[in-house]
Amino acid sequence: MAQQALIVYYSQFNNTTKLAKLIQDATKAPALRLRVADSVYPNNMEATGRIYQ
Repeated sequence: MAQQALIVYYSQFNNTTKLAKLIQDATKAPALRLRVADSVYPNNMEATGRIYQ
């Protein structure tokens, strides 16, 4: 039986993109990057961290 996988990820500062690429290279699975409007999160990592908390 064939196994199927899809890598779905969100990466604001491209750190998760690097990890998703490594997983994609190892599994040959397609990847889909989730994107949000530019106004959803600030570009400042500390300000974004406060939102996540």
